[in-house]
Amino acid sequence: MEKAAGLYNAGRHGEAAAIYRDLLIRDPANVQIMHYLALVAMHLDQAPVVLSLAEAGLRIRPGMALLHQDRATALRRLGRRQEALEAIEKALEISPATADFYDTRATILRDLRQHDKAVESMRKAADIDPQNASYANNLGIALGRIGRFEEALSWIGRYIALKPGLAAGYLNKANILKSLNRHDDAIAWYDKALAIDAHAFMGKGNKAFCHLVMGDFEKGWPLFEHRRPGALPPEGKRFDASRRWKGEATQARLVLYNEQGLGDTVQFCRYVPLVRARAPNLVLQAQEPLVPLLARQWPELEIASDAAAPPDYGLQCPLMSLPGLFKTDAASIPSPSGYLQPDPAKAEAWRARLPRDGRKKIGAVWAGNPEHQKDHLRSMSFAQFAPLLAVPDVHFVSLQKGEPRPDASALPPGASFFAPADDLNDFSDSAALLANLDLLIAVDTAMLHLAGALGVPAFGLIPTDPDWRWMLNRTGTPWYDSLRLFRQSRHDDWPSVIAETREALKKLP
Repeated sequence: MEKAAGLYNAGRHGEAAAIYRDLLIRDPANVQIMHYLALVAMHLDQAPVVLSLAEAGLRIRPGMALLHQDRATALRRLGRRQEALEAIEKALEISPATADFYDTRATILRDLRQHDKAVESMRKAADIDPQNASYANNLGIALGRIGRFEEALSWIGRYIALKPGLAAGYLNKANILKSLNRHDDAIAWYDKALAIDAHAFMGKGNKAFCHLVMGDFEKGWPLFEHRRPGALPPEGKRFDASRRWKGEATQARLVLYNEQGLGDTVQFCRYVPLVRARAPNLVLQAQEPLVPLLARQWPELEIASDAAAPPDYGLQCPLMSLPGLFKTDAASIPSPSGYLQPDPAKAEAWRARLPRDGRKKIGAVWAGNPEHQKDHLRSMSFAQFAPLLAVPDVHFVSLQKGEPRPDASALPPGASFFAPADDLNDFSDSAALLANLDLLIAVDTAMLHLAGALGVPAFGLIPTDPDWRWMLNRTGTPWYDSLRLFRQSRHDDWPSVIAETREALKKLP
């Protein structure tokens, strides 16, 4: 076993696994070997194997806490988060003074978006083992997620003192400074991290976001090519990076494709006409819910769903790389007044369903995709949004997807609220509905982008740590002329944003 342990510590996980498997064949009831093989299998990204080993071991020794932790880690990787939490709680019942179990628990709680509980769990790990640099680092990150930035900086500082030669501490301090909108300071700390490790995780990408949010597009776009976490280029594994289009005139078959969220695709598909002027043999690949809308906008183009295999191509380019390729600055953003059109027949069908009594028709979106890494920062509860519905002489129309509909008891007295989520099957449906509204009020979601792309007036509700495209200290955005932005002045302060938005809504002509 010593040889296998040495190989594991050297990062030679495949060789270590082979030895542990041989040992387990000779001694199939040895739960310690099962645990070691589970650790190796996790490094090899074999979560089903880890789960099988942990459960086999627990049938032999149900009181072995490490196997419960192995099971929790495997279940988390498999997306079975609640079961993972139950498994790590079992490990803590058996061994309540093991710091690493609290660390694992904090990670699972983070995935469950229970960020306050994650901080409590991480603090217990740091209390048990105060000299453990990793726990100090993880606690700092967890505190940053709930907006306790000064305390986060203190714990990250402790990590840097314990591990001054590692880039992670400088990187995480930069991330906290970025969340505080201290972007020049953040850039300096990203530079320190990158001086230690030129490939520090998202160091260049987050530095790009700092430049872009401050409006320095010239410095931001080249670094924006490092926006994807990990070592993969923006193409990931979907396309051949060596066939990247560089902006030249060509008759080759060029595929433009989505890369991240629906809102990103909506925002950057505005570049399609500019690309076609140089590369007329064009294919646009997008998420399935966007295909009908984009196919109607450009009927002469092949619009492919990203759910299918990549189309044949000679050259490729991700949509999100186009601003840099065209050297976009705030004054040269294409079509800020709108570039998408709704389906007239669908728009007419919605018009017939909506009230026509002269009252304003206001769209509402209060939450985004809960799987988004920063959804807890950008979204609010319906209860937080609901004071807007008390504005008189207004019909509210929900474009909210994925959440239970608010029941009547959650609505302010006398509120007019229509929730046709079941009839919004794709973005073509949503665009047609938006075209009939006087205004959309939305948090930072794809619907806000869609309103801007259609030229529909919208109020955007923006967190204190904004996504780069909303920039800083401004009530508008050069990306969308029809948007007006309402910003938090401090972390998680939605009530003041809602109050300001409500007054603006009352003053609509």
